[in-house]
Amino acid sequence: MREWLPDPLARRPLAPLAAVAATLLLWHLGAYGLWESTEARYAEIAARMVRSGDWMTPRLNGIIHFDKPPVAYWASAASMAALGIDELAARLPLVLASLAGLILLYRAGADALCPRAAAFAFLTLLTSPLWFALSRSLTTDLYLTVSIVVAVDAARRGTRPGGSRAWRILAWTALGVGFLTKGPVVLLWTALPLLGWAAWTGSWRRAARLADPLGPAAFALVALPWYLVEAARHPGLMGYWLGGQVEGRIVEPYRGEVEPWWSYLATLGWAAWLWILPGAVGLWALARQRDRPGGRFLICWVVLPLMAFSVFPTKRANYALPALPAIALAAGWWWDRAVAGVAPAGGVLLRALALSTAGFGAALLAAGPFVRDVPREISSLGWLFGPGFVLGGVAAWRATTRTRPDLAFTACLLPLAGLYLGLVGSLAHPRVEDWSKISRPLIRQIDVHRAADEPIVNYHVWLRAIPFYLDELVITVSEEGRLTLFETDDRWRKTTFTADSAFFRMIAGSERILAVVPAGEVDVIRRGEQSVVVLARDPRYALITNRPTPTERALVSDRPPAGAARSGPTDP
Repeated sequence: MREWLPDPLARRPLAPLAAVAATLLLWHLGAYGLWESTEARYAEIAARMVRSGDWMTPRLNGIIHFDKPPVAYWASAASMAALGIDELAARLPLVLASLAGLILLYRAGADALCPRAAAFAFLTLLTSPLWFALSRSLTTDLYLTVSIVVAVDAARRGTRPGGSRAWRILAWTALGVGFLTKGPVVLLWTALPLLGWAAWTGSWRRAARLADPLGPAAFALVALPWYLVEAARHPGLMGYWLGGQVEGRIVEPYRGEVEPWWSYLATLGWAAWLWILPGAVGLWALARQRDRPGGRFLICWVVLPLMAFSVFPTKRANYALPALPAIALAAGWWWDRAVAGVAPAGGVLLRALALSTAGFGAALLAAGPFVRDVPREISSLGWLFGPGFVLGGVAAWRATTRTRPDLAFTACLLPLAGLYLGLVGSLAHPRVEDWSKISRPLIRQIDVHRAADEPIVNYHVWLRAIPFYLDELVITVSEEGRLTLFETDDRWRKTTFTADSAFFRMIAGSERILAVVPAGEVDVIRRGEQSVVVLARDPRYALITNRPTPTERALVSDRPPAGAARSGPTDP
C-alpha cells in the first residue's frame, strides 16, 4: 500500500477509500428527478407503503404489484419514513448498500489476496460504470449483488479448515436476503458457481461443509415468510410467480426484447470499462494456478451464470452486475502483481490501458461537433473532460515507462471519477431533465395547472413518477392495461382502461381533466376535440387539458420547442 498512499493512509486504507466512495456516490444524489420507468416504479411502490401503512403488499398506483419481492421496496420505504418522501431518501439505501458491498469486497480481498489487491479491487468496482450507475438508480440488482458478495465470502470463510459455523449460517442467511430481493436468481449466482468450482477443482468435501442443518433453516426463516403469507392471502400468486415471473422470463423474451447470445460479452466490455482488461487477464492467470483453487471460483462466478443467462431470451445489462465483484477482485490481484513487477502481460497491458484512456479522451473531444439534439450541459462534458482523459493516458504511459503501475492506475482512474461527477451534476439541469427520461419537469407543470381533485390521465403513456410526486392515483388508458388478477374489489376499474374510447369520452366530457399524451399524438386528439390545449410539453410527451381556463388560453403557447421530436436515452 505504501507505494501509492501516504504512510498515514497506508496504515488504515479502508477509511480513505470509503470516503472517496461516499463522495462519488452521494454527489447530487437527490438533485435530479426519478428516471422513468424502473426507478419511478420502485420509488412509488415504496412511497405507497409509507403513505398507506401497508408494508406487506406492494402496490403501484393503487393496484397490487407482485413483479418483485419486497427488499428494495422496504429499504426505500424505511428511508422515506425516516427522512421524508423525496428522491434523496428513495436512493439513499442504495448508496449505503453500495458502500457496504465495496467494504465487504475489500475485506474479502484483503483476507484472500492482500490489502493492496483489495484496495485496487475496491476502486475498480466503485468506478465500473454499471456499478456506479446502479448504485444511484433504484433497482433490485445492487441489493442482490451485495447479498451474493456476503454469501460467497461467508461460505469461503466458513468452509476452510477451522472455519466457524457462524460463517456458514451467515452464508445461508445472505442467500435468504437475496431470495427475498429477486427470487431464485440468487441461486444461479451462488449454487451454480459453487457446483462448477467443486467439479473443476475436486473440492466436493469442502463444498459439502455448507450442508449444515442450521443453514437451510436460516435461509427459510429469512426468505420464505413473506412469500408464504402473500401466497396465502392471494390465491394463484404462487402460480403467477413460478409461471409468469420465472418460467415466463426463461421461455419467452420479456416484452419482445431479444438480444444475441453473445450480448453479455459486449455488456461486460462497457460495464467494467477499461478495468475489464486487467480483470480478464487476472481471471485467466488465476485459473492456471493449481495451488490457489479460489481463483478458479472467480472464473466460475463470472462465466457460468452469464452462460446460463445467455441461453435465456431476455437479456439486460443489469443482469450482469453480480459478475463485477469477481472481475474487480481479479483486476485487483493483477494490479497488485503489476506493482510487484510480476503481472502477466504487465508492460503490454499497462501500455494498452494508457492508450485506451487517451483514445477515449480523444473520442470525447472529436464527438463534440457531431453531437446533435443533446443539451449542451451533456455535450460539453466531452470538451471539459476529454482533455483530462488524454492527459491521464499520457501520464499513465509515462508512469509505465518508469515502472510505476500504481501511478498509471491513478492516472486512468481520476479522469473517470471526474466525468462521473460532471455527468451527475448535469442531470439536475432543467434542459437535461426535459431531454432525458426524467418526468419531474412535466409533473411540476401538472401541479401548477391542476386544481383540487381534477383527474390526471395517462393516455398511451404511463409515467410512474406522477403518483410518487403528487400522491394521487393516475387514470391510465393503454392497450397493455394492468394486471388486476389479485384485486379483491372493482375500484381499479375507475383508474384503468384499455380502450381509447374511454379517453375520448373523458376529453369530450364536461369535467376538466389533465392528460399526459405522446407528443406526436396531439394533432390526432385535436381532430376529435377542438377544445384541447397544450399546457406544457417535453421532447416525448405533452400535457393537455380539455377545458382550459381563460388564463391558460391567453398565456400558453402551443408551439413545440426546437428539437422536440427527439426522444431521450434509455434507463440507466
